[in-house]
Amino acid sequence: MSYYCIKIDCACGNVFAWYSHPVFGKRPERNVEISSSLYLSGILFEKNKSFCRFLDIAMFSRTTYDKIVNSIISPVINSVWKNERETNLKELQKSSNVWLAGDGQYDSPGFCAKYVIYSLVDLHRGIIVDFELLQKGMVKGDLEKNARGNLISNLTAKENRYNAVLNEEEKSKKLWLNSGSEAYYAPKKIVLDKSFLNDLEHVKHYVHTGNLESYHNVRLKYAPKRVHFSFSCLHRRSILAVLDCNWNVIKQTVGYRSQYSKSSGDWGS
Repeated sequence: MSYYCIKIDCACGNVFAWYSHPVFGKRPERNVEISSSLYLSGILFEKNKSFCRFLDIAMFSRTTYDKIVNSIISPVINSVWKNERETNLKELQKSSNVWLAGDGQYDSPGFCAKYVIYSLVDLHRGIIVDFELLQKGMVKGDLEKNARGNLISNLTAKENRYNAVLNEEEKSKKLWLNSGSEAYYAPKKIVLDKSFLNDLEHVKHYVHTGNLESYHNVRLKYAPKRVHFSFSCLHRRSILAVLDCNWNVIKQTVGYRSQYSKSSGDWGS
């Protein structure tokens, strides 16, 4: 984003300068506003650069953008997340009936993933309580299991009381019953199975992880799997995804809009 500066030197020795928009030090404030808008909305710099090039709009360089992100935007994001995280943990400590669900999301499809982001959702409030980002080489063994272990260790260290922490593996065991298995044809064996009886304690509370799946879709807005990010950049974008999810989950539906379906010949929401 370019800006105009007009300097006038009068005959009496006075100097007057006019700027097309405010300048903070040597940096135009408009550059900070544009960089913040791009980063906080999840728009990648290169996509916006291409957009501006096609419209013949002047745009500052990637170097300038990175300097603004690292020196101005990043500290603000980290500070907001620190307060958000502390508030989430304090709310958990107040509750005597806490249900958490966790799941990991890798940064790329297939077996070439470099990072895993494991997140925990409070099933009662629908908010993301905390997340853990790990990179290959940081730990030994499975990334997702290590990330989950780190989160659980951090939470239990604060003496919180949890009824269950449901992960993807446990969720699949609770919600699916193979019709061709022995258990399907032997009800008596099912009823007497100890693991099944233990699972009933959790199933009766109607625990599901729909909010966690929706949050994973929001994450793709800020960190697409086809784009590589540095560790610090992915961590910041993960924070933005969590804040986006948490600050919108409490919104109430104000109404529905009816639409006419030609196939059914009727109106529906």
